[in-house]
Order: sequence, then C-alpha cells, then structure tokens
Amino acid sequence: MPPAKTNPFDLVAAALDALDVNDLNAAQSQLQQLEILAPSSPEFLHLVASLFDRQGKSGGPWRRRAIIQAALDDAARLQSAGRSDEARSRREGVLALDPYNAQVCDALGAANQRQAPPDPEETRFGRPSLNYYETPIGNYFLPSGAPNDIIIRRMKAGQVFEREVVEALAPSITPGSTVLDVGANLGQMSLLFSELAGPDGSVHAFEADDYIHWVLNKNIAANGRTTIKTYQAAVYDSCGSTVFYPEQDFQRFESYGSYGIDPKASSGREVTTLTIDSLDIKTPISLIKVDIQGSDLFALRGARRTIETHRPTVIFEFEEQFQSAFGTSLDDYLRFVEEIGYRVDQKINGINYLIKPR
Repeated sequence: MPPAKTNPFDLVAAALDALDVNDLNAAQSQLQQLEILAPSSPEFLHLVASLFDRQGKSGGPWRRRAIIQAALDDAARLQSAGRSDEARSRREGVLALDPYNAQVCDALGAANQRQAPPDPEETRFGRPSLNYYETPIGNYFLPSGAPNDIIIRRMKAGQVFEREVVEALAPSITPGSTVLDVGANLGQMSLLFSELAGPDGSVHAFEADDYIHWVLNKNIAANGRTTIKTYQAAVYDSCGSTVFYPEQDFQRFESYGSYGIDPKASSGREVTTLTIDSLDIKTPISLIKVDIQGSDLFALRGARRTIETHRPTVIFEFEEQFQSAFGTSLDDYLRFVEEIGYRVDQKINGINYLIKPR
C-alpha cells in the first residue's frame, strides 16, 4: 500500500486521477483527507469545491469557505493599509454568511474594546475581569472568562445575537407597553426591547445567575436606560422556594446562557423562585420572552393569569436535551399552549416557539 499523502496538492492530484478512471472510492478517500488538510487559500478552496462537484457531492460549503476567506484576506489588507472602516465593512459582510465566525468577531471586538472603568464590586464574584466594548448598537460589559461564548462573541462585534428572533418579536412590541424578558442573560435583548417599547414603556428583566445579573445591570447603566427593572430570581411556577444555579465550568457548555437551574441539584448557588403572576403587573404587556434552559414551561405556568389577562405575544424555547431534568416533553408545552387559548404562530431556529392568541 502506498504511503498516505500529506501534501494537499498531492491529494488534489490523486483525487483527480481517481476521478479520471471513475474510482469514486479512492477519490472519496482523498477528499476526506483534504477536509482536514486543505489550506485556507480561496483559490485552493474553490479547487476542492470543484472536486466535490465532480464526485457528485455538493461543493457549495467549500465555495462558501472560499468566499469567506477571500473577504478575510481583503479585510486584513485594508486594515494594514489603515483603511479600518473598509476593513470593518468587509468583516461585517463575512458575518452575513457566517454569523459566529470567531476570527471576525474577535477582530471587530478588538476594534470596539475600550478601557474598562474599575469597579471594586467586581472582586466579590471571584471571576476574571470584565471587558468593555463600545459598539455601533450598544455599550457592553462582557465577561472575559468565556472566550467561546457565542452570545459574547456577537455582542462584542456589535452584532445582534439571534437577530431573526428579535425581528420576529419586534412587530408585537407596541410603544408604551411592557415587555417581560425571562432569562435576560447579559441584557442585549432587554436593551433592544426597551428601544421598541420607547420611553413610556418598560421592560422587566429576570436573570437567575447572580453574577450575570450584576453584569446585566452594568449594561443597562452603560446604555443609560431607566425603563428596565431587573430581578435576580428564578422564574418558576411557585414563589419562595430555593433552587440551585450551577457554577459554570464551560465543559458541558461554552456559553453562560446555556446553563440554568437544576431541579435535582442539592448544591450550587442558591436562588429564590418567583412567579410572574405574583408581580401583578398592571401596565399592558405586549410580549413575554422565556428562555431559561428547560424550565420554560414552569415559568409559563406561573404566568398563566398574566397571560390570560394581557394576551401578549409569547415566545419560549424548547430544547430536548434539558427536558429529562424537569420531566417535561413537547406535548406538555403544546398542551399548555392549547389550554390558554393560544396557537403556535411560527417556529424559529427549530427551538423557539412563538405563540399568539387564537
């Protein structure tokens, strides 16, 4: 057996030879190695795309990589020439194709980063220092200890995380109304919701993680918002119980927002539960957004009277991976939707259920 080829150009030649004699198995073997060894030059990536096409497979993903790499190379040249605005424009164009591209988000984040003002309260959490970013869409303090957090990645780059969700919700938020953001995380959506609700509206933002709740409040202040009220609590179907929030190790998940309360835990950071109904909000509620990693149905059950009174648009998240801990299923969620007289209006990204009154 001939030795395995490790030079990408030799692999291309071998794949072409195999295709010329219709040896698809050999060609497939060479292409599998190319997926690992292919250099990042746009020209080479276009060549690999053509090879995949000849084998009857889609070369589209390789062409996409080639286009992205060409834009990255162009941005680097523009940056070196001191044409930073044009470089930013090229990088933002890449994010239209690859929204979470780490190289681009890091470059845009570096351009947006400013010196973080000292805050003595930061030391009580025992976490790495916050970074501070002034972006075209908002000012954000962001944790530095989670480099692969996809929400932080988008925020520091001056991009909206899950823009498609925000765009789907925006028409429901009327000026002067109240929005409930259950699972506010670092606050980007709360800030966007407050813009849509306007100076006469309000946002109630709920975050169970005490550290992230502190960062949330800093981001609200950094953007001069006075119409957002925050709660450090676990929104549930009962008030006054103690549940536990885990210390993130970023092994199971890489993002702060992927962690949530664990109903079976007996240790961790203690958090007190509350219900939306217990707040007895009188102002008209136009939207309730719930995204709390598996306990969304419990939060909705604790908001039933509020939902039936105000009839807002509601969006919740259903991820199968979290349901066993809470003993719930999609049927349980859909049964609740039916019971309150709602219907599923649309499903976004496969896990976000936007529901409206029937």
